[in-house]
Amino acid sequence: MKVCMISTFPPERCGVAYYTAGLVKNLKDLVSLCIIANRINGVTSRWPLIRCWKRDSLSYIFQILYCSVRSRARVIHIQHHYSLYGGPLSALEFPFLLVGLKLARRTLVVTLHSIIPMSKLNGQLFRKYGLGSHLPIIKKLLMITLLKLVTLFANGLIVHDRTSQEALVNEYGVSGTKVFIVPHGVSEFSSPVSSDAKAQLGFSGRTVILYQGFITEGKGVDILIEAFKKVHEVYNNALLVIAGGFRSAHMESCDFGHTTLKSLSDKDLAGSIDITGFVAEDKLPLYFSAADVIVLPYTESDVLGISEVLAEVAPMGKPIVGTKTPKLIGTLRNKSNSLLVDPGNVEQLASAILQLLGDEQLGLRLGNNLKREASDRTWDKIGLMTVAVYKDVTKEGHHGRPAVSGGIKTTAQSNKPKKTGMQPRG
Repeated sequence: MKVCMISTFPPERCGVAYYTAGLVKNLKDLVSLCIIANRINGVTSRWPLIRCWKRDSLSYIFQILYCSVRSRARVIHIQHHYSLYGGPLSALEFPFLLVGLKLARRTLVVTLHSIIPMSKLNGQLFRKYGLGSHLPIIKKLLMITLLKLVTLFANGLIVHDRTSQEALVNEYGVSGTKVFIVPHGVSEFSSPVSSDAKAQLGFSGRTVILYQGFITEGKGVDILIEAFKKVHEVYNNALLVIAGGFRSAHMESCDFGHTTLKSLSDKDLAGSIDITGFVAEDKLPLYFSAADVIVLPYTESDVLGISEVLAEVAPMGKPIVGTKTPKLIGTLRNKSNSLLVDPGNVEQLASAILQLLGDEQLGLRLGNNLKREASDRTWDKIGLMTVAVYKDVTKEGHHGRPAVSGGIKTTAQSNKPKKTGMQPRG
């Protein structure tokens, strides 16, 4: 089977790009594959990686369409995120790409990395994401229409968890036979000895609390810094490592970025907070290994999906503190494989970090549980599950035969939820 994958791709710094890189590495021996990726200045490409389109270019759909048809692939697998291809105008164009591919008689599989429930489409959300506060009803109708068009033209839809599937079926009216659950993959690597990792990074003798990812609104970095101040009062050797940076210079200069940077200037925390900037992908396991506690302090509650960072840290067997937000509660369970706190609650976050620092056995138990569960979601298994979706939508496989990973059935028939409303999670 010949498959064409459309996505951002490293060195682009985004979760979808890293997801695609992990997936295609394990698909290349299963299907004939080409990747149509975004252009990045100074980065060259060669078959099977074709860099032909640029984010925020209004011509991106024509460039992708041209290369996709020339690839002669039977299946076109498109990665989708609301802002993956650019701003609002690029998002409005996206359905026309699907129309063109359908006219070219291609089978379309779309992975939806994020879904916003209808109830969350309001003026507050639009302001948060820079879409302004005017005409919220019109914007809501546009976003609903766009997602419905994507689900209409796709032959198969992939989501990473049951909450996203239920939102598509129960809120957007998508047929359950069209939606497949394929979990986010995790890497297979063993953790180096923590003391060695600390020495290599210059953290020897420090109690390391790690955050990895973008410093953006909704990630909770400002909440983590406030919680760390309380942790530092108990562990004066504590070091908060923020392994990431601002997505753009604009984000650094906005109100959120300014407030975050101002909180870092606290004299009492001098030498106790290290913002590393973006860390190369092959160096991240070293940072994860050096951490005594990894914190995912997210406050974003409007968007359904899975945390890319959580997928990266899960196999490390490290104790994790997370928040009860949609991107985490599909994988994390309080006191079973992590400690979960209410988003935005400084006191709870500090208390959970201190609890793990003070109870090594608890941290080991939680971390090992998460690591064991992650072994069901390694990229080689996700590759096989993805190929099963291709076969199902092209009718090459036995329709309805379940492929199971971690107790989650991934065929569309097996995944059809009962239409009794959203089921509570977490």
